[in-house]
Amino acid sequence: MNCKECGDRTYVVLTQKQLGGVRRLRKCHKCGFKAYTGEVWLSLIPPPEPKPIYTEEEVALMKKKEVTARRKNEDRRTNEEA
Repeated sequence: MNCKECGDRTYVVLTQKQLGGVRRLRKCHKCGFKAYTGEVWLSLIPPPEPKPIYTEEEVALMKKKEVTARRKNEDRRTNEEA
């Protein structure tokens, strides 16, 4: 990479890993100018779809259990009122 000030080549003094990329401190051979550069990693492939925790049958069964529990509570309340 070339220096912004004089156009001579630069070298890497410090490299820091960051989330999603790398940050480098560069210094010019000739004039001593220092600058940070950033390298960002891009993904061209979309991330895979997350696998569901439960199958469709298990989800249906859980919903059915919630409904039956709610109905039992409603029936109990009506019996206590009568």
